[in-house]
Amino acid sequence: MAGNNAPRILVVGGGPTGTATAIALRRELPDAHVTLVDKATFPRDKTCGDGLGPGARRVLDGLGLSELLREFHMPMSVAISGPGGVEAIARGPLMEGRDLAGYVTPRLALDDLLLGAARDSRAEVREGVSFEGMSPADGGERVTLSDGVATFDLVIGADGAYSGVRRAMGVERPAMRHTHIAMRAYGKVTHPDKPVSDTLRFDFLESLLPVYGWVFPLADDGANLGVGIPVNHLKRQTERHGRTLRDLFDLYVEDLERRGFSVSGLERVAVHQLPHAAARTPMTAPGHAAVLLGDAAATINPLSGEGIFYGMAAGVQLAEHLGALERAGKAWRGGAARRPGRVRAGAPDPVRAALPRVLPGPAAHAVHALGRRRDPCGRRLRRRDGARGAHAVRRAVVGLARPAAAGGEQSAPAAAASGTSRPGRSLSLVKFCQN
Repeated sequence: MAGNNAPRILVVGGGPTGTATAIALRRELPDAHVTLVDKATFPRDKTCGDGLGPGARRVLDGLGLSELLREFHMPMSVAISGPGGVEAIARGPLMEGRDLAGYVTPRLALDDLLLGAARDSRAEVREGVSFEGMSPADGGERVTLSDGVATFDLVIGADGAYSGVRRAMGVERPAMRHTHIAMRAYGKVTHPDKPVSDTLRFDFLESLLPVYGWVFPLADDGANLGVGIPVNHLKRQTERHGRTLRDLFDLYVEDLERRGFSVSGLERVAVHQLPHAAARTPMTAPGHAAVLLGDAAATINPLSGEGIFYGMAAGVQLAEHLGALERAGKAWRGGAARRPGRVRAGAPDPVRAALPRVLPGPAAHAVHALGRRRDPCGRRLRRRDGARGAHAVRRAVVGLARPAAAGGEQSAPAAAASGTSRPGRSLSLVKFCQN
């Protein structure tokens, strides 16, 4: 039972980032009063590709939650097709001696299970409660929720791409040039020769670059399928060709059918914005005892599009660091998160020092390059209607597919989406840059 002087922590957002953070805080700070709120009542749907890579699986393993994944589908292969129909296939789950098993986990079910686990950890879970604002008070934050007002030592914003906590902190929303937008649907996808139910599929279309499409299989020939594109590129497609995001989605479905896939029963079509890590969004703000995590902090991998792993890993590492400070008798409350920044080595502030470096090597390299207007190989980008970027994507995908076309199987794509990649392994950046 939390005492009067126990830390009071508010987690806003009941998705994987928020629930993993709340569970880790209860483990690392057993005397703390951890409150988790979400404006929705669960179970609720969430627009997502539903892919849960090996990095996220290992985070859940570390929290003792691996049993929750047993009801979900585990594909054994990854396929990436590039321009001209060239395709690379990686067969797993063991690749290069590493276990890269992942799952397809519809968020309607996954998030409900994780919220239940947070409740089981003895976090106070309040559904149907909205975050309305906050202001500094007594070294913490005075928070207005839809069901009342309370003061917390720390507020953690895990409330997604449209974060209310981020707005209250005065942190700007990521620019559209650092935001992707995706359309997702559920349906039935089959093929007379290819094992659709066993394969995560990523397709880069020659005529629609840099649009990519995905098919993530579920049980009984079901699938989550969709397309994603940078927001600025979608605006360009609309201005030049009159294409909407739904048009691009329909073109992807038509392309699948031309290649022999059967797509039927499409339903639950939904759209969501994806702010990615090239935005380098601050995770803290001056004068606020608050931290942003997950999509609220724009930590989506700009190469693979994965966001769940990075949000959960950041939350767990934050909790571990605060727990270590508490056990060592070092203060972290009363002015913890007072200077702005993202993630910096040697940061003097205790909460900022807890914010982890969770992007894998190639993604971090790409983010750094994008910040200097260079491509992932360090070459300067030019303003030519995105042609250079599209050409770079085309060469990257073709480069990935070459080993398979030569008769060998390519294991890099699985690592690309795993959250466990290393320089030279995830997207073979060295080979890509030498093409």
